[in-house]
Amino acid sequence: MYAVPVHLKPQDIVVLVKLLGYGDKRPSYAQIAKDLFLSPSEVHASVQRAMRARLLQGPEPGGSLNKAALQEFLIHGVK
Repeated sequence: MYAVPVHLKPQDIVVLVKLLGYGDKRPSYAQIAKDLFLSPSEVHASVQRAMRARLLQGPEPGGSLNKAALQEFLIHGVK
């Protein structure tokens, strides 16, 4: 069984960092989109890609961030 590569977009990083700021109180896709000047469908797609990349876990939109993996990705993977 091979892992399917996940191609994250730059906006996915912005969405993930914004989700960090919300803590445990996760607003709706519409609210996140409004805060980031994105469409709700763009936020939803970002969350889906983050889940496939295992940077976000659990049921959406209330999933929890995999903070260790996100930290590693931000330090070593973004560049």
